[in-house]
Amino acid sequence: MTSKSQETPKTEILKIVAVYSVVGALWIYLSDTLLGLLIRNPVVISRLSMFKGLLFICLTAALLYVLISRYIQRISRHISELIQAEKKLQASEELFKAMVETIPLAIYLTEGIEQRAQYVNPAMVKMFGYTQDDIPSVEEWWPLAYPDEAYRREISEEWNRRAKHAIETQTPIEPMEVVVHCKDGSKKNIAWGYITLGEKNYAFGLDLTERKKAEEALLESEYCWKFAIEGSGDGVWDWDIQTDEATYSRRWKEMLGYVEGDILPTNQEWVDRIHPDDQSYVAAAMQDYLNGMTVIYVVEYRLRCKDQSYKWILGRGMVVSRGEDGKPLRMIGTHTDITHRKQMELELRETQENYRNLIATTSDGYLLLDSTGRLLDVNAAYIQQSGYARGELLNLNIRDLEAQESHNETADHIRRIMETGSELFESVHRRKNGSTWHVEISTTYNQVNGGQFISFLRNITERREHENEKLKMEKLESLGILAGGIAHDFNNILTGIMGNISFAQKFIDTTHKSYKPLAEAERASVRAGDLAHQLLTFARGGDPVKKVVSLQHLVNETVSLVLRGSNIKGTVEIPDAIHAVNADEGQMCQAFNNIIINAAQAMPGGGTLSVAAYNVMLAADNIMSLSPGPYIRLIFADQGCGISETDLKRVFDPYFTTKPAGNGLGLASVHSIINRHSGHIGVTSVPDTGTTFTIHLPSIGETYAKHQTNAVAQTNVEYTGGSILVMDDEELIRDLTTSMLEYLGYQVTTCENGADAISTYRTAHESAHPFAAVIIDLTIPGGMGGKETAQQILTIDPNACLIVSSGYSNDPIISDYGNYGFSGAVAKPYNLDELGQQLSIVLSRR
Repeated sequence: MTSKSQETPKTEILKIVAVYSVVGALWIYLSDTLLGLLIRNPVVISRLSMFKGLLFICLTAALLYVLISRYIQRISRHISELIQAEKKLQASEELFKAMVETIPLAIYLTEGIEQRAQYVNPAMVKMFGYTQDDIPSVEEWWPLAYPDEAYRREISEEWNRRAKHAIETQTPIEPMEVVVHCKDGSKKNIAWGYITLGEKNYAFGLDLTERKKAEEALLESEYCWKFAIEGSGDGVWDWDIQTDEATYSRRWKEMLGYVEGDILPTNQEWVDRIHPDDQSYVAAAMQDYLNGMTVIYVVEYRLRCKDQSYKWILGRGMVVSRGEDGKPLRMIGTHTDITHRKQMELELRETQENYRNLIATTSDGYLLLDSTGRLLDVNAAYIQQSGYARGELLNLNIRDLEAQESHNETADHIRRIMETGSELFESVHRRKNGSTWHVEISTTYNQVNGGQFISFLRNITERREHENEKLKMEKLESLGILAGGIAHDFNNILTGIMGNISFAQKFIDTTHKSYKPLAEAERASVRAGDLAHQLLTFARGGDPVKKVVSLQHLVNETVSLVLRGSNIKGTVEIPDAIHAVNADEGQMCQAFNNIIINAAQAMPGGGTLSVAAYNVMLAADNIMSLSPGPYIRLIFADQGCGISETDLKRVFDPYFTTKPAGNGLGLASVHSIINRHSGHIGVTSVPDTGTTFTIHLPSIGETYAKHQTNAVAQTNVEYTGGSILVMDDEELIRDLTTSMLEYLGYQVTTCENGADAISTYRTAHESAHPFAAVIIDLTIPGGMGGKETAQQILTIDPNACLIVSSGYSNDPIISDYGNYGFSGAVAKPYNLDELGQQLSIVLSRR
C-alpha cells in the first residue's frame, strides 16, 4: 500500500473531488428532504433552495480554491523531493565511483550478450597491466589472461560448471582461484567472483598472490618445524596446564619405547614414573622455575620406560603462555636421552680413577705444570728418578729440572705444544745429585685453570746409549766399506813391494850390504800388511767364516801368547762347562789379542788381567737389543789407569787413540768383529782403578772339548814346474808374479780379466799343453771376478787346479776356498816363498 507521503498531487485531487461529489449529492438530497419536512411554505422553500444553490456554489468555489492551493503545494513539494532524490542519487553514484576507483578488487564491467567491456577499474589495470582498450571484450581477455589453451579450457569448464550450479540452486556463483598472466609476463593468483545485474555483468578479482606466498611460507615453516621436531634426536612435549593434557612427538614416544596407538600414562602417572631417588629433585627444580628463580627449566633424572627399564633424561621446558594473573597455562619442552652420556661419565670416572692409579704406579714420570712451568703435581716414579722429595719438586719450575743444554729448546717446545695441543720430544733432565738422564716427554696442553701442561717422562738413557751404539756401528760400517777398498789396493801395492824384496833377496847372500836393508823393508811391509788386515776386519770383505770353536781354548792361548815375557799377570777363570760358540777362529783371536794388548798398555807398571766367562740366557727385552737365547758372557778386567768419561764415549771409534804410537784401529776392530758375530761389547771404566770389557756372544748351548789345531808343517817342497795362467787386473802384480814363477821354473801366461782367462784356458785345455794351475785374482773392477771365472773354468775342466788370490785377506772365499771350487789360496801381500810353497802344495795333490 502506498503511503500518504508518497501520493502524487493528481491522485490526491481526484480523491478530494470524489469525496466532494458524494458530499454534495448527499447535501442536495438531504437538504431538500429536511426543508420539506420542516418548512411547508413553498416560497420559503424556493428561496431557501436558491440560497442553497448559492451556498453550494460558494462552497464549490472555496473547495476549488483549496484544491488548487493544495495542488500547487504538493507540486512544489514533489519537485523538491525529486531534486533531493537526484542529489542523493548523484552522491551515491559518486560514492560508488570513488569506492570502485579505490577498492583493491579488480572490477571488469561488461554488458550485453557479447559481453563488451564497459568499464575497467584502476585496480585491475594496476593488477594486470591491461586497460579497457587492451581487453574490449571477454572473448579477447581470456587468451591474454590464460595463454595456455589447455589451462584455459580447464578453467572454462570449471567456471561453466559453477555457473550452472548457481542457476540451478539460485545462489551466487562460487568464486574460483586461477593463475592469471599479466601484461609484463608475471603471474598472479586471483580469486574471481561474478554477479549479473540486468544486462550488466560484474567480474571482480581479489589478488591472492601475497597471501599464497605467505601460506606457502607458513606451510614451509610448519613443515620445517615438523621436520625439526620429528627429525630431532630429542623428544618434544606440549603440556596444557589447564586441562592437564599433553601431546608428544614421535621421537619422544620412541625414546621411551612407545609406538603409535599406545595409551600413554597421564601427567601424574609420568611423575610417578620418575625414579624415586630423583622425584624430590625434579619437583624442586620445577618449583624454582615457576617461581622465577631460573630462566629455563632444566633437570636430569631417570624415567621409567614402557619396558620398566630406566633411562636418563635431560628435560628442558619453558612456559609459553600465562593467564592474566601470571599463572602458567602452557609449557613446551624437550627430553633428551642422555643414558649413553651418563654411562660414559661413569666410565670416565672409573677411567680417571684408573688413571690416577696408573700415574701412581707407572714407571714413567708424571708432571703437571701450570702455564708458567711451575710444578703442580708429580708422581712417585719421577720423585724416585730425580732424587728430589715431593715438597722440593712442587717448589720448582720445569727449567730448574732441565739440563743447561735443553734450556734453549724449552721455549720452542712450549710454543708448539700450545699451537698444536700436544708434542712428543726428547730432553735432558738433571737429578738432585747433579747427574743427567735422557727423557722422552709426551706433553699435552689443557686450557682449564688458566692452562696446564700434562707431561709423561720416560727414562731413555739406555735407549740413547743403544742408539749411539747403533750410530757408531753405522759409522763403522761406512768406514769399513772405505777401509776395505783402501786395504785391497794397499795389499796389491804391498804385494809388489814384498814380492820384489823377497825376489831381490834370492840374488844376494846374507853377507851382502843390501841384504839387511831389504830385510828391514820386508819387516816394515809385514807391519803395513798387519795394518791392512786390521782395516779389513771391519770392512765389507771381513765377513767371518764361522765354525764351532771353544772359547776356553782361544782365550787361554791368546792370553798366554800376548802376556808372555811381560810384567802382567793373567788369570783365566773359564770352567769346562762353558758352552762353545760358532765363530771365525782367526777373527776372534784377533779381537781377544787387541783387548789384551790394550789392557797391557794400560798397566805399564804391571798388574793383573782377569778373564772370566759365564753361560747366560738373555730375554727378549734385554738392554743390548740382542736376540733372545743362550749366550757366553766374557769379561776382561784390568787394573790399569782407566779411561776418562769423555774418552770412554769414543773408545770404539776408528782412528781414535790416546797412545802416541797407536793407530786407533785395535778396539774398532774388536767392535766390528763382535758385531759381525751377532754379539755385543760394552766397556766400563773408573779412572786410576781399571777398565772392564764385557762381551756377549751367542753360544751353541752345549760344551766343546778342548782341542788344539795342528799347524800345517812348513816343509820344503820341490817345485815341479809346469804352465801357469795368472789373471790379475794390476799390471805390477802380473809382471811380478811372472818373474817369481819363472824363477821357480814355471812357464807363465797372464791376462787381466775373467773373459780372457776363460778363453785362454779353453784354448790350452783343448790343445796338447793345458795349464797345470791358474792363479785368479778375486776382485776385478768392472769385469768378471775370480769367483765367476772359476765356475766357468770348472765347467770346461772339472779337474782344474785353481788358486784364489785377493787383497781382501779376510774374504770368506780366502778362508773357505774349498767350498767355492778352489784348490788353494794365497792372500795379498805375499812373497816369493809363500807363493811358491802354496803352488807346490796344490800341485803335489794332483
